[in-house]
Amino acid sequence: MAAKKNKNRTTPVTEDEVVDMRVGEDTDSDSDLEVRTIPSASEGLKEVKEKLTELEEIFSTTSNDMEWEVIKKNRYQNLDEMKRGQ
Repeated sequence: MAAKKNKNRTTPVTEDEVVDMRVGEDTDSDSDLEVRTIPSASEGLKEVKEKLTELEEIFSTTSNDMEWEVIKKNRYQNLDEMKRGQ
């Protein structure tokens, strides 16, 4: 149980009174609120974004390489067909 000072005397207070006091304090300072993030969470998010970017680059490169591989394969097949047809 918390205590409340009243002149030079301390009197016990209930939990509801403590909550009411805290709510009053919180509403008084709403204009001074700061947005705070948990450092580990923001760092973790940054790491996830970096990894995602890395994976996107790998996917893009791999996808482009695979497309070029198909293009080259088709080109060689067309050249072979043309040679056979002559």
